[in-house]
Amino acid sequence: MQVTWLHVSDFHIRGGDSYDRDVVLRALVKSVQDFRERGRTPDLVFATGDIAHAGKVHEYDLATQFFDALIEAAGVDRRHLFVIPETMTSIGIWGSDSQGRLNRASKRTRTSTQPSRNST
Repeated sequence: MQVTWLHVSDFHIRGGDSYDRDVVLRALVKSVQDFRERGRTPDLVFATGDIAHAGKVHEYDLATQFFDALIEAAGVDRRHLFVIPETMTSIGIWGSDSQGRLNRASKRTRTSTQPSRNST
């Protein structure tokens, strides 16, 4: 059995001026969608490294929106998205609740009401 995956890493998503962030993330989503349209759909998506820049709730909300767009573009169900944070994020170096924020953002991504292309 062959398994394919998409691995994206180290977004350092932050608030503030969104122009640069949006240009890059939209280009990535568009590229993934183009690959899918050519028959190259991953079975799994891994997002690793620093997801948020400073571990702020707003940054994880932005990350959730991005992950929703990414898995939609890839045609992958939410249950096949695996978010594996950078060690500094997971131990909370930017705040005592950064792991909790990541867990809540990850849960929102997995349980978002936005329908997935592959959901039943």
